Amino acid sequence: MALSYITYNGGQDSYQIPFPYIDKSHIQVTLNGEITEYTWESDTTVSLLQPNDSSDWVSIKRITPRDHRLVDFKDGSLLTEENLDTSAEQLLYILQEAYDNMVEALGFDEEAGAYDAQGFRIMNVGQAESDRDVFTIENFKNNYLPDIRDDFVPEITQFAETAEQARDTAVSAKEDAVTAEASAESHAATAVDAKNYAEVARNQSLMYLQGMDNLEHKGEWDLANTPYDINNIVTLNGSSYMLWSGDGTTPPPDENFWRLIAHRGDSVSYTVIDGGWPDTTHIDELDGGIL
Repeated sequence: MALSYITYNGGQDSYQIPFPYIDKSHIQVTLNGEITEYTWESDTTVSLLQPNDSSDWVSIKRITPRDHRLVDFKDGSLLTEENLDTSAEQLLYILQEAYDNMVEALGFDEEAGAYDAQGFRIMNVGQAESDRDVFTIENFKNNYLPDIRDDFVPEITQFAETAEQARDTAVSAKEDAVTAEASAESHAATAVDAKNYAEVARNQSLMYLQGMDNLEHKGEWDLANTPYDINNIVTLNGSSYMLWSGDGTTPPPDENFWRLIAHRGDSVSYTVIDGGWPDTTHIDELDGGIL
């Protein structure tokens, strides 16, 4: 525990001074490392004039004068307890403060072989001159950062542009993949339709091939002769029809079931002259022209 200083987290209304001092002018208060103004609430309590919160740190330190004696003894003077105590306390407090400063100083860790700053910053370091000097942020910013920018910024820019191009290529490839997928689905649907049509055509072809054995003229269509077989041929009103669907109970010429294969001829009247060719002038003109 330090003998001549104490550190607090900020945000308090007042701060205690747990160590003795000779005069109030020997007390120094800092806020985040900067000397700040304060007021005395009592001989052992101070409060800061500057606002502070729990993120700040407040340090109270005793600094006893060491460049002059607080009590100067003279021959024949009266020695008092107060003067003797003050003289002794000045020496004692200076020794305590020197001890605290020594403890706070940058110590050398023999086991680690390195100086230990105990987590504190090292300030006011001079500019590095050799390879083994302490390197400051200022030195880095002034002497090295510009070269790093000149060397790496173009490469980083090129890398960013390449990455942007790669992203655009990936987006385009994704869009192409989506289009290809849609096209593939369309082609697949078309192929399925073609397969179905081929299957229907195949079945119809098989049906007609199987019905070739039924390719037989059954005479005049008669409901009493039903059912008819596919490819049976019947005659009705002088025209011939072939059954291609159903069982023939529906009479021709219903195209849902029958196909016309021969239309009846139109009737003509003629007169034979002397056993020769008919007199064509007596041929009736019927639908479709002169027969």
